[in-house]
Amino acid sequence: MSFYGSIAYLKTRIANDLVVSATNIQPTSGKEFPDSPNWMIGLSSQYAQDRWYVGAKLKYTGKRYSTLTNDESIDGFTLVDLNAGYRFGNVGMLKSATIRL
Repeated sequence: MSFYGSIAYLKTRIANDLVVSATNIQPTSGKEFPDSPNWMIGLSSQYAQDRWYVGAKLKYTGKRYSTLTNDESIDGFTLVDLNAGYRFGNVGMLKSATIRL
């Protein structure tokens, strides 16, 4: 049996407004960098015995902005991955044959 976990916290801030031209200044001061979620969390576990194994993974990615002015965002989401397999070993011409789901 094995377990793994990770957690990451990221806080970003843009220091100044973005000057595109003399008449075009984008209000980016104090905003978060785009595509930089504040939280990312991952958990996984796996159990293996003899020739078979099963596992599960869970990954959370927090809300993040998609523009420099933070006027559009992508909600946080969670992904779940389940897996299982059986190792047959050497079968005829096949070396280390495995079936995975």
